[in-house]
Amino acid sequence: MVVERIAAAVSQQGPAATHIAEVVGHLRTMNAQTARAAGETAQVTESMSQRATDLQRLADRFRI
Repeated sequence: MVVERIAAAVSQQGPAATHIAEVVGHLRTMNAQTARAAGETAQVTESMSQRATDLQRLADRFRI
């Protein structure tokens, strides 16, 4: 009887463990994508900052 209950509990936990592993894998993927997006955002922000600086210098040249 105890062995049957253990076997039943293990069989019920198997699908749950698989699901948890899938969710963890998905979270890892999302985390990696978020990190890449953050890096890309930082690069774009730096580029925009440089362009703003360039525009400010150009505007300063034409001021009277």
